Amino acid sequence: MLKARLEKSTLKARLETVAHLAIVMLCLVVCGVLVKQHFLAGGSVEPVVTIAPGEQPVLPTEVRGDGTSSALLIALQPDCGYCTRSLPFYRALVRQRDATGRALRIVALVGRPEDVAAESEVLATAEVAVDGVAAVDFGDLGIPGTPFLVALDEHGRVRNTWPGALQPTEQSTVLRELGLAAPNPI
Repeated sequence: MLKARLEKSTLKARLETVAHLAIVMLCLVVCGVLVKQHFLAGGSVEPVVTIAPGEQPVLPTEVRGDGTSSALLIALQPDCGYCTRSLPFYRALVRQRDATGRALRIVALVGRPEDVAAESEVLATAEVAVDGVAAVDFGDLGIPGTPFLVALDEHGRVRNTWPGALQPTEQSTVLRELGLAAPNPI
């Protein structure tokens, strides 16, 4: 009887071990399928078309320059956290432009006409004195997200672009490429 009980106990332990291994293997298979479907899906997602140097985008009248000064376009959204965190840099950039007297128009862009007033208020509250706020279709311009900076030459051709909230080294690059000295620490 003791021998039968031991064999039954050993059999039960082996069955539990096999069941646990089967559950772990099933979880691995399910995770593999999910990763393949969601993260490694190839070809089904359309690539993002981004505005590139050398292009001459079609811009609204209030954004287009007069042919005598270059411009910096700052694509923003009122509810964008990265945009909000970038406001001190934009404020320093505008102030540096003003201090150097550089002929550089700085225009904020929003993706919808109804966001112009809200973004104007956000910029004014943050003391970012841009030369204007205009609504454009980000998709038509090739602006993949916000914040996004576009440097234009005096003829309206794209000189460079910078996506996202910029790190201090990237901010220095922007200032250098715009012909502005580095501002005071932000």
